[in-house]
Amino acid sequence: MFSDSLIPRGTTPNAIINITNDTWFGATPGTYQHLDMVRRYAIESGLPVIRANYSGISAFVGADGDVIAQMDVGAVGAIDGLVWGAHKTPYRYIGRDGMMIIILGHHTSISLEPEFIDALREIATRRSATVVVSTENCQSAQFFYCR
Repeated sequence: MFSDSLIPRGTTPNAIINITNDTWFGATPGTYQHLDMVRRYAIESGLPVIRANYSGISAFVGADGDVIAQMDVGAVGAIDGLVWGAHKTPYRYIGRDGMMIIILGHHTSISLEPEFIDALREIATRRSATVVVSTENCQSAQFFYCR
């Protein structure tokens, strides 16, 4: 929905403007979930969000995720508001790709079998080695160290 790639390098935004149309949600909780996603992104990015929605909830959301002002579903009119408090969060420092590397690295480190880790340690100490992965029974992987 929001992409780090849209922000030119070397610039720091003060807010996000989100123009959307929730008509396709119909009479479901979808439009409320959509607003909640915007609130969470405001917290994650440290940026306030100005949300203009043709048929859902229009709102001013602070950088802390608080809804400052809103216009409910189906209401006709205008809202006036002021947003402030943009700041850099850890997510904005490392970006989406950095966050994915951290998540994948953590997942990989906790999911490796102890035998495989031992084989990797052995490989690190020797020059010629091969690790063979066997999944004959398709239920668990077995790791063998071959010299």
